[in-house]
Amino acid sequence: PARLKDRSIKQGLPLREAAITFETRFKNLGEGGLNELVAELTVTDYSLIVIDTLSRFLGNADQMDAAKMTSLLGPLQSLALQRGIAILVVDHHRKGNAGMGDDPIDDLWNSTAKAAIADNAIGLYRERGNRGEALLKVRGREVEAKDLALKWDRDFCTWQCLGDADEVREDTNKGQVYQALIALVKDNEIPTTDKVAAFTELDRGNVSRILGQLTDENRVMRGMKHGREVPYWPIVNGSPLKIE
Repeated sequence: PARLKDRSIKQGLPLREAAITFETRFKNLGEGGLNELVAELTVTDYSLIVIDTLSRFLGNADQMDAAKMTSLLGPLQSLALQRGIAILVVDHHRKGNAGMGDDPIDDLWNSTAKAAIADNAIGLYRERGNRGEALLKVRGREVEAKDLALKWDRDFCTWQCLGDADEVREDTNKGQVYQALIALVKDNEIPTTDKVAAFTELDRGNVSRILGQLTDENRVMRGMKHGREVPYWPIVNGSPLKIE
């Protein structure tokens, strides 16, 4: 309860007026928990139920038993469909398989039967040692597959969505290339594709493509060929920045 209160305050939740109920004790799903949930829904018209975590709600049920998981979670999905509500179940990834290129359906802890029942699977992935950035992978029956870039907001104790991960990554690479051009010019280096690639440690083909985009956006001016390579001059304050 103390942690819930602390996070609610940080997130700006109106403690007295918010239409939210926190239950820190609940019967296990197979031992009366479903009936208790139905009774609660009869009294209060909820639109969202969050179960955190699924393992605690399942109790001692064998999560490797596909038939058992189907019999327990199937009625939970049916309840969501019948009532027209969202039930968000918080589960875990398999240990040692939480890289940035994995699939939230395949990565569910224990039986994949849990994923077969869920309409959608949303996985939160973080690179080891990087606590401030994450990737949210969305997969499901009726949603378009998406990878969203997230950034942790310490002040509000929440993840903030930065947008499509590929677009965010592209913008980041564009920024790196543009700043590399400026740095090379200031170091009296002719800013060619090879030098930018070496400076940023990005793939040369990727750098070449980004330079073309920056040129089209009028952020970079393509110069006259210098030997075998072409310089790209960054445009700063409306004018191309060149070596003096």
